[in-house]
Amino acid sequence: LAMAAPRLEVQLCLLLMQASFWLFFIPYFGLKLVKPWIDPKPWRSQFASLSQKTLKNSFFVDVDVDTAYDFACVLIGIIVQHGIGGALCIPALLPSLGVPRNIAAALACHGGLCEAGWELQDSIYRIYEVLFTRDGRKRNPNELLVVLFIHHTLGLSMVIPMNLAYHDLYWYHEGVFLLQFAAFAALMAQNYGYTLDIGTVSGLRQMKLTVTFVMACMAWSRGVRYAYVAYMIVAHLRAVGDQRMLAGAAVGIGAMSLFNMLFLGDATSKFVKFISMKSPKNEMERKMVRSMSEDFLSALHDVRHPSSFELSKAKRSWARLRGAQRMGALRRPTPSEDKVD
Repeated sequence: LAMAAPRLEVQLCLLLMQASFWLFFIPYFGLKLVKPWIDPKPWRSQFASLSQKTLKNSFFVDVDVDTAYDFACVLIGIIVQHGIGGALCIPALLPSLGVPRNIAAALACHGGLCEAGWELQDSIYRIYEVLFTRDGRKRNPNELLVVLFIHHTLGLSMVIPMNLAYHDLYWYHEGVFLLQFAAFAALMAQNYGYTLDIGTVSGLRQMKLTVTFVMACMAWSRGVRYAYVAYMIVAHLRAVGDQRMLAGAAVGIGAMSLFNMLFLGDATSKFVKFISMKSPKNEMERKMVRSMSEDFLSALHDVRHPSSFELSKAKRSWARLRGAQRMGALRRPTPSEDKVD
């Protein structure tokens, strides 16, 4: 088991062990450790509100703010899982660390099973919620289930077959690292952004650094390098004539590519939005910047809920002012109009 031996019974056993561990660890870590730490923070309300808007606008899950806050805390546990899964691949990618090749390969396979185990328990738990709980359909609308199905396709369909047949393949190990560590980095940065007050010079500066980091991370790990690693895996499967694995890889890589496009679009949009933003000079500008940034940060650029097209309070006020000006309500009267009056 420790060496993740390429035998089906070993892989299935490890998969169930990973699923069982994450099933209990993630909610405990999020609700018993993360939530009590966030509760006394001054940005707690902002963090909860932005998390609620993200669920509604990006994942079509409309829940009250307390439920959204609990979900956001649990999400931190999922982020930790992705970080651990990605980190397990590092010895296989850096031979200079001196870890024996067979041990490094086994750790990378455990990294893949870490992701597949989380996806397995997540899928089973959501099916259970939909079928056997009163509010299961509300918490798991069809749109969310489709997004998760696309995300989980690659891990659940390819990890065990790759661990069995290509236990030592370098490109497989790098692919697992890129996908998990990219999500870890991006979601950590996103949650950190939820705590920033960009109405201040310091907060806006940190936000610019954050979106720049996320943009660079996504462009490399979910864009350029992902495409190259996927190509190398497909090329290897073609070279050895493994048609069944080639077909499975095509489906999994295609599904994950669609998911990656959302990440890349979101990272690009946030970068363009914030990198050119000027520091507010007065309280009115600070309030407008905060309001507009909340609307922007709370939704993916390319996947929008219809309600997310509603104008914010600040935007509505500005629109009314511009409308009144164009209609002539705010223009200075002419001398002839003064005489008439």
